Amino acid sequence: MTTSSQAIFRRTRRRRQYAIVLTIAVIAGVLALAARYRTERRDTIDYLDGVGEIAQEELVTAQSLRELFDTLGSLDRPDIVERLGLLGEQAAQSEQAMADLVVTRPAAELHGLFSVAVRSWAGGVAALDEAVIEVMDLPDESEVVPESFVAATTQLRIGDEAYAGFLDAVTRLDPEFDPPEYPAIGYVGGPEPADVDTIADRLRLRRRFTERRDVSV
Repeated sequence: MTTSSQAIFRRTRRRRQYAIVLTIAVIAGVLALAARYRTERRDTIDYLDGVGEIAQEELVTAQSLRELFDTLGSLDRPDIVERLGLLGEQAAQSEQAMADLVVTRPAAELHGLFSVAVRSWAGGVAALDEAVIEVMDLPDESEVVPESFVAATTQLRIGDEAYAGFLDAVTRLDPEFDPPEYPAIGYVGGPEPADVDTIADRLRLRRRFTERRDVSV
């Protein structure tokens, strides 16, 4: 074999080797992307399912708070405080559960809205504990709703609005993820918004009724 023939052979062999290496690299890249896609899809579905479980827990807490507001006239002060404490614990547990979720790229927008909702609900319920006591301790002649109570219910309302945004964002999610059906949740907002002034009035009346009953006894 002549020198020129050897050179041509070596160049051809190198090209063939480069082509083989390039082909292997492309195949490896495609396989890696496919594996990443499958993992991301699975993690996203797990995230959506996890959110569904937390949303169901939040629904129970919201309904319990609504029930508390509706039955203030039949509850004593210690009962009200105790039930608010339990609701605060439930909301805090939901917040911790949310922090444990694995967030993926397709779920980023959803998580932003859902996390605002859960944190706002937890903060609002926790703030209600002291705010309700402040309302019940108002002088008889006071008609002003304390700022602490307004702030607590406003925080709950922010959570309701963020969750409504979350539900809207779910409709824009790629259908391949097949998210569960999430419940409608409204701590103080929603289709039947709570009247903050009415709730405060009930709390004041609850205190006065309790005082008169204690005196009569």
